[in-house]
Amino acid sequence: MKKALVMLLAVLLCVCVIGGVASAGSKDPFKCYDDKKVDSMIGVCLHPGCCGLVMWHYDWDDEEWEGDCLRCKCDYELKGTAPSESYPPLHEHKLVKHEAVAATCTTGGNVEYYTCSDPNCPDSGKNLDSTGKVLADQNVSTPIDPDAHDWGEWVETKAATCTEKGVEKRVCSRDESHFETRETKVDLDAHDWDEWTTVTPATCTEKGVEKRVCKRDESHFEIKETSSTDPSNHKLTHIAAVAATCTENGVKEHYECTRCNKLFWDKEGKQATTLGEVTIGAQGHDFVLKYPHVNYLKAAATCTTPAVYYKSCSRCGASSKGETGVYFEHGNPLGHDLGGWVYDDYTHWKKCSRCDYTEQKAAHTYGAGVVSKMPTCW
Repeated sequence: MKKALVMLLAVLLCVCVIGGVASAGSKDPFKCYDDKKVDSMIGVCLHPGCCGLVMWHYDWDDEEWEGDCLRCKCDYELKGTAPSESYPPLHEHKLVKHEAVAATCTTGGNVEYYTCSDPNCPDSGKNLDSTGKVLADQNVSTPIDPDAHDWGEWVETKAATCTEKGVEKRVCSRDESHFETRETKVDLDAHDWDEWTTVTPATCTEKGVEKRVCKRDESHFEIKETSSTDPSNHKLTHIAAVAATCTENGVKEHYECTRCNKLFWDKEGKQATTLGEVTIGAQGHDFVLKYPHVNYLKAAATCTTPAVYYKSCSRCGASSKGETGVYFEHGNPLGHDLGGWVYDDYTHWKKCSRCDYTEQKAAHTYGAGVVSKMPTCW
């Protein structure tokens, strides 16, 4: 069915050939028709399994037709006095792939190519591409690549320092005469240090400072703290003795380090002591004095109770206010101050001017009435 469709297409295309149209009923379709020369035709490739279109061209010099299949692009040269059905069989290559081999610094390589393993192949011995076409350039070899080395690891031949660059070298595993060298960066940490010297001594609270200088360049140096403090390096201040009071502690004579605040009995800082040992505890108030003064008044005297006063300290005069039960009574009660009569509509009584005490309360007793003002007329 496919072949029939292709042939039908070929017949349809034959009506539009260059130089004229061939008549289907002519006995000599490739000569002149109506005084017109036919120099091209379209036919069908009869190679087994192809059925592609063949474009035929007439060579007027050789007086023969030449055709090319537009599908299978076979390498057979189709020649004759007219298109024919007598085609040679289509050859199918049995391609063998030859992988590309990279060139190295000691040996050449080759590009990828193919050959046909069929001994009867018309292209036997030729190099082909992946489609089976003969390569235009049969030389598939590539030259030695002087840069294609198999380098080993870089090996240090000269160490870098803090002032000079180093050198490294690597050798090709294929040829030891092939090698490269390169400089490495200056190693800013590769110093040649001198001994550490003290810049600032350590104290009882702070580590000291040490310095070392590079022998190659004095501008290269390091500063570091010492590994520890010096517990014997104190800065002592004399503390004079102070007597204790009722409320404040006293202190014994001693020495104190202004750096670490440690305490010592001696100025050399050899005999350590503690805050508890140098402290004289406060004596506290004795509250033995009974001084009836307004400054110590706890409660003033009332009609029924005497005045109450706080006791005072014999050393500092402090009041015992705030202490439980530390006070005393002084003097006598004031007694009630009863003034004139107080009354209401029904009773009368006497009341103390200082407190709510009352006495002599009784009901009113009325006598005979006395007219104090005579009535008048309206």
